[in-house]
Amino acid sequence: MYQGSVCTTLQMKKRISIWIHGGIGGGNFSQGQPVIGKIIADLAVDYELLIYSQLSPNADFVSKGFKVYSAPRIVVGSWLRWLSLIGIFILNHVRRPHQLNYAFWGYPAGVIAVLLGKLLDRPTIIHLQGGDTANIPELQYGVFYSPFSRALSKWAYKKATILIALTQYQKQKLNDHGIKRKIEIIPYGPDLTKFKVKEKKAESSYHQFIHIGNHNLIKDQVTLLETFRLISDRLPNCRLRIVGDDSLNGEIKRNAARLGINQSVEFTGPVPYNEIPEYLREADVILHTSVFEGQAMVISEAAASGVLLAGTRVGLLSDLGDSFGLIVDVGDAEILAEKVLSTLKDADMVLTYTNNARNWVEDHDQLWTVKTIKLHIENLIKKD
Repeated sequence: MYQGSVCTTLQMKKRISIWIHGGIGGGNFSQGQPVIGKIIADLAVDYELLIYSQLSPNADFVSKGFKVYSAPRIVVGSWLRWLSLIGIFILNHVRRPHQLNYAFWGYPAGVIAVLLGKLLDRPTIIHLQGGDTANIPELQYGVFYSPFSRALSKWAYKKATILIALTQYQKQKLNDHGIKRKIEIIPYGPDLTKFKVKEKKAESSYHQFIHIGNHNLIKDQVTLLETFRLISDRLPNCRLRIVGDDSLNGEIKRNAARLGINQSVEFTGPVPYNEIPEYLREADVILHTSVFEGQAMVISEAAASGVLLAGTRVGLLSDLGDSFGLIVDVGDAEILAEKVLSTLKDADMVLTYTNNARNWVEDHDQLWTVKTIKLHIENLIKKD
């Protein structure tokens, strides 16, 4: 229980529920999804935030400035855990009402937030994430793949007071699925106090490539490795560093060996998020060959770090376009390799790409993201 001046301060703040699958205090290093965690921490300065998380934070996680609620660990099954959270939310709401529901992820977090908002006459914001607009049957991926999740998501997306997409690419996918309403675009911006361009990279006899992402079929590391193989056949002394957790039981490593490039590829496994800026400062090119992205935060962070962007036309790379990086259709390793090889021969062209990308993130950094979210929150609270 909060007491004294702390209690008085909290009572002056507007109370907001945050609905989220996880991403707070879980996973490797108890860092959750660092970008979302940072946004929530910044919002907690001005609002009383109650986080309703389907996944529990790790035991060693300590929240600062906000309260995290999760179902007891003995409650198993995702929907049972969501139902438990709804019960906790209602009890909290009876004690002191929430002014606004905010959901990261559209399904099912956004569905629940909108349902409660309708029942309690409260506005709702849904901030969509990667799979919330996807339908990839061959990978059985995305909320629009299943008829059940598709129906619930379309209802929630249409009924939310404000619907936020991360990119124009994601907004277009919503339009393709019949969601024609007004959609705000708020990408996640990088923290420019951490992601910086190295003033002068040390002279090196090799080109350092980097890929940041957990091993999974959506990231399409098969195309990634084939692209790098084609590059390494013609570019002496290049190396690829792959940062991320292996959820494919070593298949990507085995594929590197089959392609004969394993000596030039380093697999770091997961690393603490606070080490990512240094990894990017050491890199020359980021290769990102996903078949789908809502945004791909690593593209923003690489742009802030002065790294040449190269990848497939999804997420933020699709939005930025060909003036900001080397972009090809999904799965096109040959053209991507050709673009990288020709561009690296032209230092002025590399500088043009990296400067354009850096200028974009300076206008869309983490402070901009939080400020823009706050404007929407304030507009809704004033109307309430």
